[in-house]
Amino acid sequence: MLGIVATVFTLQWYLALPLSIFLVIINAFLEKTLFYYTSLYVLPLPDFTYDPDKWIANVFISMGNPDPSADKIVGLVFNDADYAKSFFDLLKAWNHGSAENTEDNFFLSFIIDEDMYYVYLYPNFEKLSVKKSHEKIEKWRKQGHILKIKN
Repeated sequence: MLGIVATVFTLQWYLALPLSIFLVIINAFLEKTLFYYTSLYVLPLPDFTYDPDKWIANVFISMGNPDPSADKIVGLVFNDADYAKSFFDLLKAWNHGSAENTEDNFFLSFIIDEDMYYVYLYPNFEKLSVKKSHEKIEKWRKQGHILKIKN
């Protein structure tokens, strides 16, 4: 809008009018095609300060015969019981309160770099609750509502 007003005062009216109409049309086109809508899904955040020095080890267990299809369990070892509880409470929050991650609500990845490895724990952004929230937002958006949805 400011650009349109500026053209009226800086250009002659017969140049400013078509330029202003052109800018309005381009703006409407961009809003309808490129910048359709934005939504934000916020997962539970840590209520503690992350301290990597308190995460001291990992435990690996393979159930049954040693083959790639055998069930595997990974345990995280911390040197502070309160910190461990806070950490696992965060994982449970990502997992909707469940102690077992049977629906892949978060992932554990190992990145190997020569003689070291790094462990990454992160939420699954394709999990069912995210998809349901997206469906709810789509429904509201199609109905023309202003989006303010809390799960």
